[in-house]
Amino acid sequence: PAMAGRLTTEGYDFVDDDADPNEAANGLDDDNDGLVDEMAGHGTFVAGLVTLVAPDAQIMALRVLDSDGVGRAFLLAEAIQYAVQHGADVINVSLSIPYYSRALENALKDANKRGVVVVAAAGNDSRSNRSYPAAIQPVIAVGATNDEDQRADYSNFGDWVDIAAPGD
Repeated sequence: PAMAGRLTTEGYDFVDDDADPNEAANGLDDDNDGLVDEMAGHGTFVAGLVTLVAPDAQIMALRVLDSDGVGRAFLLAEAIQYAVQHGADVINVSLSIPYYSRALENALKDANKRGVVVVAAAGNDSRSNRSYPAAIQPVIAVGATNDEDQRADYSNFGDWVDIAAPGD
């Protein structure tokens, strides 16, 4: 209800390859980490934050991760291209992957050429190794701070991180 009237009609689910980007928990531990559906609701949570800090923003919901937070760089690249082609001005990527992807870099550079700003999470592994897409220029890489305005214990860090914001 808090997002009523805020979602564009261009939403898409790149995981299920359909026009319904709603996150659905499946009740399974698909990634065998002992947790069930640990990422279900993450996109909705992030979209809710966007509505609070950017009350005039319209949200194009694009799902690229399953309910356990598993996805592929290629699907993310497709989603970025889709967002650009459907008029996005700003793209928020609230996920990180530990490896570089040429397809992802190409999508990000095209978005930049078209004037789209991309902001991405630096990651939650408490390490200085680069994570992607945040480490690809010209993405704005965002780390997390705690309630004492210090780096959050879990936040990735390094000279490739552009800014930090409250995350705890």
